[in-house]
Amino acid sequence: LIHFYKSEMADTGKLWPQIFGASGATMGAFSLGTIIAWSNDAHSYIEVNDDSGSCLDSDHLSCLSHSEFRQVSALFNIGAAIVPFLTILLFPMIGKKWTMILLVIPNVVGWVLILFSTKVWMFSLGRVLTGFSGGAFAIAAPAFSNEIAEQRIRGALGTMMQLMICLGILFMLLLADKVNWQIASGVCIAFPALLGIWLFFLPRSPVFLVQKGDYDEARRSLRFYRKKKDIETELAEIQAEVEEQNKVGMVSVQLVTKGVYLKPFLISMSLMAFQQLSGVNFVNGFVKDIFESAGSTIDPYVSALIIGVIQVVSTLVAVLIVDRFGRKLLLIVSGGLMCISHLLLGIFFLLKNTQDEDP
Repeated sequence: LIHFYKSEMADTGKLWPQIFGASGATMGAFSLGTIIAWSNDAHSYIEVNDDSGSCLDSDHLSCLSHSEFRQVSALFNIGAAIVPFLTILLFPMIGKKWTMILLVIPNVVGWVLILFSTKVWMFSLGRVLTGFSGGAFAIAAPAFSNEIAEQRIRGALGTMMQLMICLGILFMLLLADKVNWQIASGVCIAFPALLGIWLFFLPRSPVFLVQKGDYDEARRSLRFYRKKKDIETELAEIQAEVEEQNKVGMVSVQLVTKGVYLKPFLISMSLMAFQQLSGVNFVNGFVKDIFESAGSTIDPYVSALIIGVIQVVSTLVAVLIVDRFGRKLLLIVSGGLMCISHLLLGIFFLLKNTQDEDP
């Protein structure tokens, strides 16, 4: 992004309004990161300890068993799985901006429920609500960023979502073992609230406004995000793209019946499925437990922080180089490194279990 700032010229407009807008939208991704890593801070307070038979907060709540806590931790995925059915309706009606603002409500309600939870059902409902809104943020934020960004930084702004997720995870890992889980949960309410305030004062995307036929507002939006007077050429390009989309219409069934749609559809779905099936969310949610069970000589808290920092640094590098090297190369490299990491981790735990079983 520093390179982009140095290279921008007066006649090409400014980049900072686009970065500012994308930063506000991806604040929801930061919130999703805190949702994913919440378990690292909460488990020692609300999960039953095998040695003592109670938990640290047993005076204020009913302690959760191991299975109950893992169920509560995983339930945010159920909420996130519901998201596509909502966004497919709201995006064309009110756009990405107001969809994200509306989603602040279930996110805050979910965190409040978690904050004051004393029973399993309260934790469960809170996790479902935060997962629901967090998953929606993950869809809406990059789409909004893509609609407000010009071509030269579209790739970089698109990857900001993952960077903010990693920053949210790192933030929760920093709080783990340092503050009470209720304090951490209360702090997390601030991030969706900040998103709502931030987006409220931003213009809607020019693409959505053109889709709605509001060309005057689209011009004002482009002037805000480009900070230049001559926006008619770009506005005409957006109009042409929208008209082309309208000619194609809803693809729906054509996604699986026509090769022109089926191939990219399968590629995108496979990439998302493989990323989730890698277990990355589980690792981020229980990274401290994993290092504890591994018997690492490094403090589990420090180990978790190292993982968090590595994720942030690697994602930041991807943000800076994605437009130069392309997504395909980055996917191949990261996929290969993930395979090696999974193989080494699997071999380690296989050897450890074999050693533990030996008399």
